[in-house]
Amino acid sequence: MVNTVDDRSPMAKSFSKASEVTSISIMMIVPGLVGYWIDQKVGSVLVFTLLGLALGMGVAFRQLMILVSNPTGGGRVPDVDSDEESKQS
Repeated sequence: MVNTVDDRSPMAKSFSKASEVTSISIMMIVPGLVGYWIDQKVGSVLVFTLLGLALGMGVAFRQLMILVSNPTGGGRVPDVDSDEESKQS
């Protein structure tokens, strides 16, 4: 049996989720901006921008799927086996 009780306050849980969503947004935007910067330096037209956006969206989508599939906070709460918990008491 796995114990995934999250005894943090609702405010702490909300800040945790907001932080994860903000991180996903940043993961989506930053590679596109880096691609745009490379396009400006090299003189190409939207090649690296589109590659950066595709990479960023792929990584962000993966992180979003992890966030949605694990409603306990993305694995931030340590899992404790009930047998180990009874041994520690």
